Amino acid sequence: MLSPEIDRSYLNAIGKLRVQVWSNQLKDKAFSGEEWRDDHDLHAFHWVVMNEENQLIASARLCIHKNVVDLPDFEEIQELVRNLPSPIAMMSRLVVSPLYQRSGIARKLDLARLQKAMQTNAQSIILQVPSYRSKAIEKLGFKCLGKAKEETFQDSHGIDFFLYAKTHILE
Repeated sequence: MLSPEIDRSYLNAIGKLRVQVWSNQLKDKAFSGEEWRDDHDLHAFHWVVMNEENQLIASARLCIHKNVVDLPDFEEIQELVRNLPSPIAMMSRLVVSPLYQRSGIARKLDLARLQKAMQTNAQSIILQVPSYRSKAIEKLGFKCLGKAKEETFQDSHGIDFFLYAKTHILE
């Protein structure tokens, strides 16, 4: 069951799911605790997916940023995003439990976030994805801006992450 724009009570569970799924995949120092959350979680729109037992199995978020300098990790992506029109919607933190991967959940979450981003006054939509998700993102009309530069955007299997954008200019 996909729950749109959940209340903040799910944030702890979302943070725990991120750590459970990503701690063995990504080279990131953010996994020092039981949850992976950041300041953007507090102002973001969040979606969750529950299984038949009402357990959290997936989540995703969308943040709206008035300026490019407000984007998470702006320093690492500034060369790629500096010319994008604002405000910018950033689709991020898509996580799906391994038992439910490759079942269409990621696509449903992508579509829900894309729809919400288009309902706002965002002029651009961006996201960073691992290379194995590139084709799915391109099918949604996103254009690759380039490879994420920072080493933490590479998982433990050497899979690179890429930054994608969709704007009125690029369409």
